[in-house]
Amino acid sequence: MYTLGTPGQVISDRYRLETRGESLPFSTTDVWIATDTLLGTSVRIILLDPKAPSTPDALDAARRAALFDDVHAIRVLSVSDALIDGPESSKNPPFICTEIPPGMALDQLMLGPIAPSQVHAITGEVASALAQARDHGLRHLELRPDFIRIGSQGEVYIEGLGIAAPLSGVASDSVFGIEADRLEVRGIVDLAALLLLDEHETTSTSITRALAIEGLPAPLQDVLQREQSDQPFDTPAALARALAPWPPIDLRPLASLPTHAPVPSELGANARNAGALDPELGIPAAPPVELHPNWAPVESAQSAELPEPEETGPASTSEQPEVTPPPEPATEETQAAVEETPAPIEKVPPVAEEASPVAEEAPTAHKAAPQELAPTRISDSEPHPAPRSLALPTVHQTDVKKPSVEEAFTMSSRPNPTDRRYNPTKVIVAVAAVLVVVGGAWAVSTFFRPTEPVATATSTATATPSTTATSSASQTPTPTATTEQAEDLPSPTISDVTLLNPHADLLVTNETSEQDTPANLPYAWDGNSSTSWRSWWYSTQDFAGKGGIGLEIKLTAKSKVTEVELLTNTTGGNVQWRKNATAEQPESGSVLVEGAMSADTQLKADTAQATDTIILWFNELPVDSQGQYRIDISEINVK
Repeated sequence: MYTLGTPGQVISDRYRLETRGESLPFSTTDVWIATDTLLGTSVRIILLDPKAPSTPDALDAARRAALFDDVHAIRVLSVSDALIDGPESSKNPPFICTEIPPGMALDQLMLGPIAPSQVHAITGEVASALAQARDHGLRHLELRPDFIRIGSQGEVYIEGLGIAAPLSGVASDSVFGIEADRLEVRGIVDLAALLLLDEHETTSTSITRALAIEGLPAPLQDVLQREQSDQPFDTPAALARALAPWPPIDLRPLASLPTHAPVPSELGANARNAGALDPELGIPAAPPVELHPNWAPVESAQSAELPEPEETGPASTSEQPEVTPPPEPATEETQAAVEETPAPIEKVPPVAEEASPVAEEAPTAHKAAPQELAPTRISDSEPHPAPRSLALPTVHQTDVKKPSVEEAFTMSSRPNPTDRRYNPTKVIVAVAAVLVVVGGAWAVSTFFRPTEPVATATSTATATPSTTATSSASQTPTPTATTEQAEDLPSPTISDVTLLNPHADLLVTNETSEQDTPANLPYAWDGNSSTSWRSWWYSTQDFAGKGGIGLEIKLTAKSKVTEVELLTNTTGGNVQWRKNATAEQPESGSVLVEGAMSADTQLKADTAQATDTIILWFNELPVDSQGQYRIDISEINVK
C-alpha cells in the first residue's frame, strides 16, 4: 500500500489523520479518514504524491470540482498544493479534502447480474448527473462500478468526478469538446453492459452480449443498439432524455446498504459502543440503548376480565367523602344535565350489592332519558368495552353550567374574534398608500422641473478632472508640459508584476488567494519565452461569472512608456491598458488602448505616458491552442 501519511499527523494545521479510508484505484494516492479540528467534523483526505506527473493536473481539476455542488457528486471541500505552502511544505504532501462518501460502492453490491430494470434506473441517474457536471465544465471519463455508490434509499453518488481522469493519467487538456462528450457517453453505456453481465472490465463484445439478455427495457435496449450504430448519442444529456422515465432504484435484495461509509476496523470492533470514536463527529459515541418490551398477546387483551367495581366504580367514589363536595339541592340545569347523559352508559354492568345508593339510582335516571336520543346508542351486536369509569350519574357542582355539544365544538375549534386586540392590516395599507402618493407627487414635480444647464455644466466641469480641459492646447499648456516631462524620463524597466483579482469571491471556493496561479507570474517577465504564466481554465469567455482579472506592472522608476508588448500563446479575447486605474479598482479610470490578443500583442499609446505603474485589465478571455478559455503569457515587454 502506498503510504504518504501517518495516524495522528496534522495536515495543513487543520486536518488530523485518524485511520485509513477506502482506497482508490490510483497508485499515487493515499486515502485517510480525518478530523477537521476547526469544525469538529469528519472528512476524507486524499494525499497525492508530489513527484507524480499527474498531481498538478489533479489539483487543478479538484479546484474546478470544488465549484460544483450536486446531490449526486461526492463534494470536494478544499484543495491544497503543498509545493507552494512555504518552507515547511515538504512535511505535508498535496491533498484533496472531500466529504466522506456515503453508501456503498456498486462493485461491492454486485453479487450477480443486476435486474435490467434496475440497470435502466442506475444508468439514467448516472447520465443525468454527468449531464449536470458537463454544463459546469467537469468530466469523469473513467466510469466503472467502483466509482458508483448506492445509498440506503437508492440514491446514486458518483465518485471521482473531475479528478478521476487526471489521476488515471489523462491530461486535462488532451480531451475536450465533442470528443469528451462521446467518451463520456461510451463510458455510461459500457457501465450499463457491465452491470447486466456482472463483469468489471469491458471488452469489444460487452454491448453485444448485453443485448442478448432477455427482458431489457425498451429505452435501455435502444441505447445499447444506438451505441453500435453509426448514429450514437453525442452528449450525456441526450442519453438521459432517451432513458427517461426510469423506475426507482431498489437494490435491497442484494445487500443491506449503510447510510454512510463503513466505519474502519481501526476504530474498534463496534464503533457504536460507549467510548468508541464516532467517525462523523470525532467524539466518543453514547452506549446503545437496549429495549426489552413485554407485549401482552392480543388474545389475552381481548379476554381480560373487567376490573372489580371497587377499583374504579361509583362505590369507590362514595368511599372518599373528602374528594366529593357535599350534595346540594338539584337545580333545573343540573336535572337537565343528568337527563341528557348519553344512553350508552346503560351498558355498564351491574355493580356489586354493596354499591352506594347513589350508584343504584343510575339505571333509573338513564331509563328516563328522552326517546329521541335512541339513535345515538351503540348496537348490542357491536363489540365495545364497557366504560365503567363513566358511571357517575350525579352532578354535584351546580354552579357550573355544562356547555352543549355544539357550544363545546365551537369553543374548541374556532378562535374568538374578539381576542384580536389590534389589526395592523389597515395601518400598513394606509401607510403604503401615503408613500405611493408622496412618491408619485415627487416624481411628477421632478419630471416637470425646469433644468438648469449652466449649473449642471459647472458641476460637471468641477467634478471631472481634465479629460476635456487637457485636450485644448490654447487654454492650458498641460499636454505640452507632460510631453516635455516624459521626454526627459528614462526608458522603462519592469521591477514586479502582481495579479489583480477583485472578483475572486464570486466563485464558490475556499482558495481565493490561489485563483489563477499568482505564484507563477514571474514566468511572464523572466526573459525566457519558453516559460509562461497561465490563468485558470474557464468554461465561458466571460470568466464564468467574474468581471475579469488584471495585471499591475511596477517599473523601477517613473519612466516614459509608449508601448506594452505581450507575447502570448492565445488568440482573441480583449485586454485594456487603463489610465488612472489603481490596484484596488483596476476597472476604474479610462481606457488608453485595448485590443484582442495574438502571438504578439502590441498596445501602443498615442502619446508617451509618464508613469511608474501600468494597469492591464482582461475583460474577455482568449482561446489557447487546446480550445480552452484562459490567458497564457510567455513574456511582457514595456517600451
